[in-house]
Amino acid sequence: MSSQSDQKSLNIRSHARAIESYLTEYRGLRSEHSVELFIQSFSEEFLRACCPEALALSATFIADETHAEAFVGIHISEELAETLSGHQNLSTLLNHREGLDAFLILTEEISHFHHYVTSADKNTKLSRFDLELQAEIEKVIVGSLALIETFGKSQTQELILILFNESIIKGTLTDYALASKIAEKFWKDNIKKLGPSIVFDSRFRSIIRQAATLNGDDKIRALEISILAA
Repeated sequence: MSSQSDQKSLNIRSHARAIESYLTEYRGLRSEHSVELFIQSFSEEFLRACCPEALALSATFIADETHAEAFVGIHISEELAETLSGHQNLSTLLNHREGLDAFLILTEEISHFHHYVTSADKNTKLSRFDLELQAEIEKVIVGSLALIETFGKSQTQELILILFNESIIKGTLTDYALASKIAEKFWKDNIKKLGPSIVFDSRFRSIIRQAATLNGDDKIRALEISILAA
């Protein structure tokens, strides 16, 4: 492997570690599994056998439980890998829309990974819809934390608009449209009351942590809570 390829791989792993750090610290997670070790561009042959839908997506979290031991991994397309690997730090990656989109896509898959692993450790049943809904909530949080640390402004409102007003829903593994609708209402209802510093509000963070422990209808009900402005 060339030194250039080594650097590109290091860049992707660096971005993954940053995302993981924002997510786990906000959620208060203590995971023994480092997500960077599970990210790669899998071959077309492997994807056709394990997760054919991934062939048409920029990235996909794969959890194959058909054998004695579950296989877990995050597939990223060559195009997404090229965007992520072309930037050594978040300041250049997040400084343009293509880079921000790539960052948010990777954030979604890392959210899936940690929510799956946490649930597996607790032997809790988890659906693909639960994974998707959790990620729709967490993408805004991670994006806000990364932007405020990198540029001094969270731009949470702008992220909400990008993710829920401008994104194109792809995939058929679950009801992505419903997950997006629930998350959109949650974010838009609460940011009206708490403003641009919403992610730093202790009441909001408490709801996020509580909702993350729930699945199915219980999670949806938890996210329907609208925080009253102080």
